[in-house]
Amino acid sequence: MKQRTWFSLAILFLFLCARREHPEHPKENLKPKQFSVADLEKAIKKNIAEQSKATNGIFEIYDPELKKTWKLTLVRVHTDRLSKVGPGMYFACVDMKDPSGKTIDVDFFLRPKNGKLEMSDVTVHKVEGKPRYNWKEEKGFWKRVPVGSSVTEQR
Repeated sequence: MKQRTWFSLAILFLFLCARREHPEHPKENLKPKQFSVADLEKAIKKNIAEQSKATNGIFEIYDPELKKTWKLTLVRVHTDRLSKVGPGMYFACVDMKDPSGKTIDVDFFLRPKNGKLEMSDVTVHKVEGKPRYNWKEEKGFWKRVPVGSSVTEQR
């Protein structure tokens, strides 16, 4: 009888252990993925290409200050100006041209999502070199500040 009891307890123990959840490896690393300059540049170029497909390579962005839509083509992504502007937010400065040859500096903001970078905002930063806002470094992150602020650094 004792043997049967021990056998039953052993079976019950094995059954309970088998039903218990086995701890899996975490699906996501606890540290957020850090993106390289190349990752940011690739994400921006991909976004521009995707948004320009329907317009034969023309990237359109609405300018609320001038109340017009710019029709732009990519000149270059400033790889020297790819920065982290906050926790989980990246920024890149991009030179674009309109059909008349005007240079429009467009700022792209990206956030990580499912291990990839997604565009979260796009703004007109400068028109022909004249800034709409400036940038200031604060505690290791870049922050937008109004033009004319005495503690700004150009980005």
